[in-house]
Amino acid sequence: MRRDSGSGGQSMAEKPNQDHHGERSREFITQQITGRNDRGKRMLKLAGKTMLVSLVFTATAVLTASALITRLHLIPFQGEGNHLEEPFHIGRDETETAAESKEQGGSEAASEAAGRETEKGAGANETRTDGTAEAASAGEAPGTAAPVTSESEARSLSMEDLVALSSRLQEAVNLADNSVASVTHLKEGKDWFDNSIQTEGVYSGVVIAKTGGELLLLTTAEAVNGADALTVHFQRGNSMSASVKCRDIPTGLAVLSLPITEENRGLLDTVEALPLGSSYRLRRGDLVMAVGAPLGIVHSADYGMISNITNGVNVTDGLASLIYVDCAGNAAGGTWVLNSDGELVGWATDVLSDARIPHTALLGISDFKDVLERMINGQASPYLGIKGTAVRKEQEAQGIPSGIYVIEEKKNSPAYEAGIQPGDILVAIGGKKVTSMREYTAALAQVGADAATTVEVMRNGRERYALIRYQLTMGAR
Repeated sequence: MRRDSGSGGQSMAEKPNQDHHGERSREFITQQITGRNDRGKRMLKLAGKTMLVSLVFTATAVLTASALITRLHLIPFQGEGNHLEEPFHIGRDETETAAESKEQGGSEAASEAAGRETEKGAGANETRTDGTAEAASAGEAPGTAAPVTSESEARSLSMEDLVALSSRLQEAVNLADNSVASVTHLKEGKDWFDNSIQTEGVYSGVVIAKTGGELLLLTTAEAVNGADALTVHFQRGNSMSASVKCRDIPTGLAVLSLPITEENRGLLDTVEALPLGSSYRLRRGDLVMAVGAPLGIVHSADYGMISNITNGVNVTDGLASLIYVDCAGNAAGGTWVLNSDGELVGWATDVLSDARIPHTALLGISDFKDVLERMINGQASPYLGIKGTAVRKEQEAQGIPSGIYVIEEKKNSPAYEAGIQPGDILVAIGGKKVTSMREYTAALAQVGADAATTVEVMRNGRERYALIRYQLTMGAR
């Protein structure tokens, strides 16, 4: 007998299947729940490990950054937009490091170094007390360190300092410019149609001496070469004719004489001679001033510093110092260089300058003061006409005679005409032995210009050096 269960009922035969499906459903649900629990546990473990690694990494990064900042003494970025309240500082100077080592119980050497720097910082104070007493006297708590002013901070210049320096330089240039004059070179000639013409050149000069009877002006040799007339114009409008007192071709200089008369004495009383300084005291980085015609215009001026000094440069009949400055210079027009005290220390030259160096080359005055003295007195300097260098001790040990090794002889010079050759060893002038360039120039001066003398050289032969004596007349530069 079957019972109809209606639309929602089921037969008795279907009940076992229903129970079987129910058990399978419960097992499936249990497995799903268990699986989810296992996955959750694994995810929790993974999350825990990840958090642990992140914490370790973060802590390591923080400690590393902190140590790096401490070690390099860097000030980290502060505020917005990477704005720095203070500039970056990398490291400290040696003095501060030594002082810090002393405060922290550093080595004995560091303590001594800090003590020496502290004594320097004390200035002229002869009585010194410990830091606690100083702090107490100043009303500060014991152990409070006084602010330290670094040497660079102490030397910092304010705008007022720069204005004062500029004013001082301007005063020095104006004072020197009172000794500067323009030299007008006049030369008569003919044009292609045989008409008389007059050519003119303008150069600069500086007053280097003043006597009771004449004013002596130093100018360039080019200013007087071939001139039929020379006129000197001073800045205040004074003009007068000049004559050549002496000329020296190797240095490229000439001295002009301006007679002082009753008519022009009042005018020339306002003109002062430039003081002569020492080029041997110049050092790289020194401030210099160029007056005369550094820009090719008389009464122009420029400032600069010494960039390089090359000593022992071979020049005709001697050695000289070649000084490079980074200011403008015009050798032909006349550029006269002064030190910071307003003293003449050199002049521009293009004879020895190197075109590869974009600086002005100078000859230092100290190497030529004897030449200038003779020029002022109207005396020509003696001229043999060689470039040489002293034989060194190690060369003598190899059998080369002691003396002056001849590098070059100038064409048409007394040495050239006599037969002296490059490679000869010059050993005596006028019977006086020479073993250095200083002795060489002294021997020339003792003989004098236009004087007959004997020059002895050793010339290398096939087996040995042979002595040769030359009778010649010394030239005039």
